[in-house]
Amino acid sequence: MGTTHFKSEVNTTTGFSVGAKKVADVDGSLYINGSKITATAADVNTVTGTASQFIVYQVETLTSGADIATRPLFVCPTGFTFTLSSINIIPQGSATGIDATNTCAVAVNNGANAIATKTYNATTIFPASGVADNLGTLNGTYKVLAAGDILNFSITNGTGVDTPAMVLQVVGELATV
Repeated sequence: MGTTHFKSEVNTTTGFSVGAKKVADVDGSLYINGSKITATAADVNTVTGTASQFIVYQVETLTSGADIATRPLFVCPTGFTFTLSSINIIPQGSATGIDATNTCAVAVNNGANAIATKTYNATTIFPASGVADNLGTLNGTYKVLAAGDILNFSITNGTGVDTPAMVLQVVGELATV
């Protein structure tokens, strides 16, 4: 006996679903871009059962040596792992006061363990407004969060360093275990 399949129709002007209609009674497999989707796939939008997740956090302006210490961003839910693939900042203004002795360090951690840290100084220049900057290579061990692990960040500014508001963007994959 075949399975009944429905086709969802979306209004391309509004983006809203305007209904579904029966298209066929068929037996067989579902393929996306030539890859078979299994019945156990966690997310039919992807072939692997995992989906990219974006954590986008608005960081406030920090003036004259103000810091952020261990601010939580995300807790990995029970039954999942979260594997980070990149971390970026996108400033929304200009930093001032950063030089060889007054630095700005941005760190993203799995609990107390560093996933990535980048220190801006006279050599490593803080990015211009609207320019994304990657925090670099992620620690292979700590970039994988298990259930209950907390992803957090900190920003440590030297005396006289002012950093603008910025977006902190973390990209990863949430997968079932």
